[in-house]
Amino acid sequence: FIMIIFAVLAVLLLATGHSQEADETITYTQCTDGYEWDPIMQRCKDIDECEIVHEACKGGMKCVNHFGGYLCLPRTAQIIVNNGQEETVSDTGSRNGNPIIRRTPPDRVPSQIQCAAGYEANEHNVCQDIDECTTSAHTCRSDQVCVNLRGSFTCQCRTG
Repeated sequence: FIMIIFAVLAVLLLATGHSQEADETITYTQCTDGYEWDPIMQRCKDIDECEIVHEACKGGMKCVNHFGGYLCLPRTAQIIVNNGQEETVSDTGSRNGNPIIRRTPPDRVPSQIQCAAGYEANEHNVCQDIDECTTSAHTCRSDQVCVNLRGSFTCQCRTG
C-alpha cells in the first residue's frame, strides 16, 4: 500500500512539474528608459534622442547619442571610439564631472588619461580644471579681470 502511495505521489510530482514549464514563449516588450522594443529583433534597442528630441542640447552644444540617453558636448569636443566603446566624457555630459577624452586601455600599464582642453590630470589620474587666471595662461589685457571657468576662462572689464 505504501508503494502505491509513493508511486501516485511520484506521478503527481512529475505531472505537476511538467505542467509548470511554459510551452509558450514569454515576450518582454517593456524596456528601461532610453530604450524601445524592436519587434523584429525581439530586443530593446537604444533610442537616438538626438534625432527625436527637438533641441535636446541648448547653447550651441552638440548632441551625442549614448546608450540609454545622450550627452551634450561642446561643438569642439573630440569623440574617440576604441574597441566599440565610447570613451569621451565632457564637462557637461559627465556623470562625475571628470572631463576625460581618452583613457589608456586597462591592459596597458600605467593607465593614463588624456584630459580635455582646459583640464590636466592630477596625481590621482583625474582630470581637474586648470585655473588659467592664477597660472597666467590667460590672454586678458591689463585693464581686464580674468575669471576662471570650468575648462576655460573669460576676460571681463574692471568695474568703474
